[in-house]
Amino acid sequence: MSAPKRKRRRLLLRVLLAVVFTGLVLLLVCAVVVYRLTSAAPAWWSPVDAAAPETVQAARAIENDVTTLTHTVRGNSAEPADTWSLTIPEDKANAWLATRLGAWMENQSADFTWPRAVSPPQIQIRAGKLNLGLAVRGNRGVLWTTLTPEFRPDGSLWVTAGSFSLGRLGVPASWALAEGSRLIADKSKPGATRAIEALQGKRALVEHPVVTLSDGRRVRLVGFRVIDGALDFTCRTEPPRH
Repeated sequence: MSAPKRKRRRLLLRVLLAVVFTGLVLLLVCAVVVYRLTSAAPAWWSPVDAAAPETVQAARAIENDVTTLTHTVRGNSAEPADTWSLTIPEDKANAWLATRLGAWMENQSADFTWPRAVSPPQIQIRAGKLNLGLAVRGNRGVLWTTLTPEFRPDGSLWVTAGSFSLGRLGVPASWALAEGSRLIADKSKPGATRAIEALQGKRALVEHPVVTLSDGRRVRLVGFRVIDGALDFTCRTEPPRH
């Protein structure tokens, strides 16, 4: 091999090595940035101490308020009663989620066990929207989404997802929900499929938000607002059907 050819070969090798080295450096930098973004909690996240007496007391207060308001006899027994309202502040909502949600869900379904890999959810309430997040245990970040609830004139409750994030790294809601749909497509999970379709805005989360009490009366949700720092519910207690 002639000297000029050897020089050109060495030059090409140096260029190739430089390109590979630069690419590796960029990949390492990206990996560090992604790790820091995904492991960092969002600014709004504030863990709740589920064992703290004040947290347990706040959760019980919410349950007592809901039980009292839903079972109070109002108006004439033959006519629908006047509407009544309940406002749940963000801190009390998070107290209930931290201490009671897991047990409540397990009580609703004998096959359900709260996964140990994630913490109870936490919400941040802002006018018109709420952030809902779960901490992945082992310091693996907080998975969260921004939701927009809407109570429509026909009485249905819609909740659509605007974005998803792991820590402070965001991904488009359309991509995240499409991936979720793909993962459960062959797993015969109709409940999960309906939830994803609701978050995509394809269907209502709840078509008819009505609860029947033990004495036959029905509590119907007739209004729902997300105000700054609180959830505001308007309900009507209706007489039993004959």
